This record gives sequence, structure tokens and C-alpha cells, in this order.
Amino acid sequence: MVFSFVVFSAFAKAQTCGISATDVSFGSVNPGSSSTLKDTSVTNSGDTSASLTISGQDWTDGAGHNMTFSQTFWNTTSAPVALTNSFVSVDTIAPSIPFVIHLSVQIPARQFAATYNQIITLEATC
Repeated sequence: MVFSFVVFSAFAKAQTCGISATDVSFGSVNPGSSSTLKDTSVTNSGDTSASLTISGQDWTDGAGHNMTFSQTFWNTTSAPVALTNSFVSVDTIAPSIPFVIHLSVQIPARQFAATYNQIITLEATC
């Protein structure tokens, strides 16, 4: 007698996405002027496409001087868009292919002279 027993198993692999981005430094920018465009390269480290969104917080020097988040502008290929403090759609990014976001900052004419930092959040949803 021959007995055969075959087990077939299938497991659905969860698709993943995750992003990493390069830091940006605008250097010195005079009040009343804008920085040159700086690029950040965003990479999707997952195995499926991701919907990318962006938002930002106010600029701060850590000593009580602030600048609104909307002084930062971003774009991918078209006219600059003011950054918001709620997530807005950027684009869909494929896995492993660097995606470039162009950033600039506009300093108000009477802004207190200091070194300011801003947190920009990029989120990937897959």
C-alpha cells in the first residue's frame, strides 16, 4: 500500500513600505529673502508602493523665537507649495527608487536673527 499525504500551505506576505529621507540645511538666509532650493531624497524601503504625505511644525530657535511652518515651501516638479501643519499628499513612491522633494524657506523681513530648526514629517502609507 502507498499512502500519499500532501500538504499545501500558502501564507500571504504582508506588503510593507517605509521611508527614509536625507536632512536639509538651508545655511544662512537674510531676512526678507528666500533660500535656494534644497533637495531631500526620500526612499521607500518596502516592497510595495507608498502614498507619501508631508506636514511641518513651526520653526524655533529654542529661546522663544519662532517662525511659522508656512515659511517653508516644497515641490516635486511644479510651483512651490507652502507647508501646512496637517498632512497633505505629495505623491506615490515606488520601492527602492529615490524620490526628490525640493524645499526652500522664506525669512520674514523683521525676523529675529538666530539659528532656527524645523521638524518636517513625511509619512508613508501602503
